[in-house]
Formats: sequence, structure tokens, C-alpha cells
Amino acid sequence: MSETPAQSLCCQCGLCCDGSIFEDVELAGKQEATAMECLGIECDDEEGRALLIQPCRGLKEKRCQVYEYRPECCRTFECQVLKDFDAGRVSMADSIRFIEDVRKRLEPV
Repeated sequence: MSETPAQSLCCQCGLCCDGSIFEDVELAGKQEATAMECLGIECDDEEGRALLIQPCRGLKEKRCQVYEYRPECCRTFECQVLKDFDAGRVSMADSIRFIEDVRKRLEPV
């Protein structure tokens, strides 16, 4: 099964999973956290909220290694780059250039 253009864009980015954007991600509940922990993904419980800790241990070279089992928050998340690409407001090449620019800005000086 081949990747869609949107999936290809996501697989060239990974910023939503590598800790660059989020410190943690709220899960649907304890059951979802337990499922992630069984897959080796670090989770925490903060004030009764189940959290997936970033960077996500499921991310390897910008690809989710637990994609089939990823939590609902990951299944439904769409960053603005992806939304703009899907809507045809930016090209794949421009999207990739933007991601590369963000990565350069995040590099330690």
C-alpha cells in the first residue's frame, strides 16, 4: 500500500512527535495510556490526566513505529502545514522547505 501525499509529508516532518512542538499529549484516558505503555511508549498521569510524554519513543527517523496502534489524539491531529497542503494553499515542495527551515531554527547554536 503506497503512502498518500499527506502521509508522505508527515513522514518527512515528525515535529509533532519529536518534542519540538509539544511537551506532552493528552490521551483519552488510563486505558489508552496503558495500551501505549505496553508498546514501550512513555506515559504519565498528571492530575488525573493521562499524558503521552514527548518526544514519543514510537518515533524513529520521523516515522511512527506504532502507527497502527497510535492513540486517538495522534490519529486526529493535523498541523497547519498539513492543513494548508491538503487545502492546496501550499505545494509539497514549499511544505518541505518550511519543515526544513523549522528544523534548522531548532538546531542548537
